[in-house]
Amino acid sequence: MQCRNACSRSWLPNCSHSIGGVPQKRTVEIRNPWGEPPNNLLVDGDFEMSIVVEGHHQQAGWLAFKAQQQAYLLGDTGGRCKSGLRCGVLEPGVLWYGRGASALEGSMVAAISAKPPPGSGCSVVQASVIRCDFDGKSADLVPDSEQPAADGWCTYRRDVPDSDVATCMLVESTLPAGATALVDAATLLPVKLAAKLELGATPEERAARYSAISSLVRRRMPFGRASQPSFLYGE
Repeated sequence: MQCRNACSRSWLPNCSHSIGGVPQKRTVEIRNPWGEPPNNLLVDGDFEMSIVVEGHHQQAGWLAFKAQQQAYLLGDTGGRCKSGLRCGVLEPGVLWYGRGASALEGSMVAAISAKPPPGSGCSVVQASVIRCDFDGKSADLVPDSEQPAADGWCTYRRDVPDSDVATCMLVESTLPAGATALVDAATLLPVKLAAKLELGATPEERAARYSAISSLVRRRMPFGRASQPSFLYGE
């Protein structure tokens, strides 16, 4: 649970110092620190485990890259976030790689929320889903509207075809220098869709970037069965 003073934040929508003539002192919210919903196929949809101390690069659900080099993933906390207790802060020229899985059977629905800077439309943030072993195909999430909702947030969604390999989400932007956007509440949920879906070809410039980042992520992941200590075999 978290409390904040009424109207102390410029991001608080439709803020008023009184409700029914009674001065408002604070707003109370209840947040789940472990992220939700429970059947989310993304490793860390709410960014709760991916915001780490700068200089540390762990095997987190979200990884940030700039110029094909791993970068620090900026984060924010508290009521500014859409869900949970933490959210990501997207910077210009930075690409995020969010790791996930795929539904055992059937297709999925991907979604994510972003809060662009004042005066910017929802298109300033772009999100896509790919096979984690990038095969040249992707699907862009589509914003529900061109402009942010009353609370300043944009929601992006996309139906995702079934897959026998893991599905990952990429996030980047066309933010101008010095601007940032909050990003939160990423989900990849299993759902049975009647239509047969397929990922489409990724534009050439983006495909090269996605392929390079996917390769970087794969190289830093261990493969195969862990080696056993020699003493287990009496050597």
